[in-house]
Amino acid sequence: MINYTSRIIAGLICTTLSLVISASGTFAQNDPLPSWNDGPVKQKIIRFVTSAVSPGEGYVKEPERIAMFDNDGTLWCEQPTVEAEFAKSRLMGKAKTDAALRETIARVSAAMKNGKSADVQRDILSLLAASHSGLSEEEFADAVRVWLSTARHPKSGRPFTEMHYQPMQELLTYLRENKFQIFLCSGGTLEFMRVFAPALYRIPRQNIIGSSINLETRYNNNGETDVYRKPGIARINDKDGKPVGIELHLGIRPAFVGGNVRSGGDIAMMRYSQGRPSASLQILVNHDDAEREFAYAEKDNFSLNAATKYGFTVISMKRDWKQIFPK
Repeated sequence: MINYTSRIIAGLICTTLSLVISASGTFAQNDPLPSWNDGPVKQKIIRFVTSAVSPGEGYVKEPERIAMFDNDGTLWCEQPTVEAEFAKSRLMGKAKTDAALRETIARVSAAMKNGKSADVQRDILSLLAASHSGLSEEEFADAVRVWLSTARHPKSGRPFTEMHYQPMQELLTYLRENKFQIFLCSGGTLEFMRVFAPALYRIPRQNIIGSSINLETRYNNNGETDVYRKPGIARINDKDGKPVGIELHLGIRPAFVGGNVRSGGDIAMMRYSQGRPSASLQILVNHDDAEREFAYAEKDNFSLNAATKYGFTVISMKRDWKQIFPK
């Protein structure tokens, strides 16, 4: 009788413990963010999402569950900036006879290497416009696909498309499973991101907001209509341009925003999100892991200071992520 009673009590204790652990999310087998270390940042994200889908304070109506993410440095590695490397690869031949182009390439390369990207977004777009003007959008997309199929990161030797952050991929999935619509809002160009983002992040082409170069409509000899790339920049979707891009594209303030330190390029987008009348969350990836990735920030700590001032949640790569890249 004693053994039987003991077994019942032991079973009840195990069952209760399992329920408590599952509810806390600390050791639950269905942990939505397994590559994140347990701590305040992970708990805050889970609390926000849980509240967003639960009636009560913090609830976000499904049509308003918009999650907006920067790309470079937020979802994948930005040192070097992939799009700049693509443009430079196409311009090396031209640069042999063009001193001004050589100077621009050198300036962009130095800024990217040193993590000083605050003033070079326009130069990067200029490189891209110069390297691919005259191509149709289909021809440009084909050029990007061919380059990405062989291009490798200079430090890791891995394909650039493998240099995405595993913890952020898990976050995208977690948000998607809770009926958030995922968008990219990047200083990179629309046309470049449209090539890889649908497969890499499961973000459809129509959910991408980015910079753009000049385009024009042309008619070929068969009477077919195509869109071609022209020299010059149409719009830069960076810093104060990001809220404008979101308004033009979507007209809804995002409830969730992800950005990163480096140039202060995501602060305006985060503050725009905070202007919602209901709940929102902004996360800022801090590149502080020189061993597993890179360590850099602005000289004046602009993004980190803004996070303190406005209440953004800072993600430490070093402390908050168990792993950075997929294995």
